[in-house]
Amino acid sequence: MKEVKLNFKTIFDVDSENRDTMTFYTEGTMTKDRNSIVYTYDETKILGSKTEVIGQLEVGDDFVTRSINGEESYIMNFREGVVERSLYHTPEGVFSTEITTQNIKTDLIDGIGNIELEYYIRFGGSESVKNIISISVDEM
Repeated sequence: MKEVKLNFKTIFDVDSENRDTMTFYTEGTMTKDRNSIVYTYDETKILGSKTEVIGQLEVGDDFVTRSINGEESYIMNFREGVVERSLYHTPEGVFSTEITTQNIKTDLIDGIGNIELEYYIRFGGSESVKNIISISVDEM
């Protein structure tokens, strides 16, 4: 297990006038197995939750999975060209999402480096919007 710093930058609705950006930094741990690297970190403050919310990012050869577990919870699976459906649980209720991954770029050496996810997301029956998440991972 290795301690790491993670920097997440998300650009929401990339192709729109309503484009918005959110950046957050957190510390976490990294573990590796034969098929993937897993980063685990605290998202409690980021989400403004009163209870602990643990985030996890798993990076494999051809996939990335991002999940949170706590007051809010979801699992987002990213695989290029694949449509994934999942449920997003919040204190206000549950809603469905549909994610179509356009591109996954990873530039990691021993788990340190950069990850970029380019995808379309649809909430319920709404129109899909394009988002980009850029993640940098540094050693502590």
